[in-house]
Amino acid sequence: MNDSQWEEKLKGFLKKTGEDFKKFGNDIRVEAEHLMTEVKDPKRQEKVRDGLREIGVWARKAAEDAAVIVGEGVQQAGKVINKAADQVSESVTKGAKAVTTPEPVKAAKVDRPAPEAPKAAATQESQAPKKQAKKTVGRGAGKSTGTKAKSTKTIGKKAKTDE
Repeated sequence: MNDSQWEEKLKGFLKKTGEDFKKFGNDIRVEAEHLMTEVKDPKRQEKVRDGLREIGVWARKAAEDAAVIVGEGVQQAGKVINKAADQVSESVTKGAKAVTTPEPVKAAKVDRPAPEAPKAAATQESQAPKKQAKKTVGRGAGKSTGTKAKSTKTIGKKAKTDE
């Protein structure tokens, strides 16, 4: 491409872009003037003020409600903490009394087996040789000697017994 052709294309592009910017600027100015007239309108300003007042009242009420709920929660938590502290201090004082003044302990009758009994039974079971279950998929529950077991199906035939 020739330098003069390139310069003409560049000038044409810049001219077109300049005109587009002028149109865009005019559109923005018109829209801005329209918005300014709406903002200056006393009726609109009063609507905006009323809306802001309503939002402020709602926010204030919501904050007060939240403060009340949080306050009640804090009071309940304080009661629970105090109750727990009292219980801990009572158990500590009872424990201190138990150490200083031992009381006779009554033996209670228990119908449970001794703790060692289940352990002994478990160790005996674990020491006993375990039988592996015979696989019977696709064949009868016959002997697994490597030979094919007899079928135990009796559809239409009487069952044979090997004794």
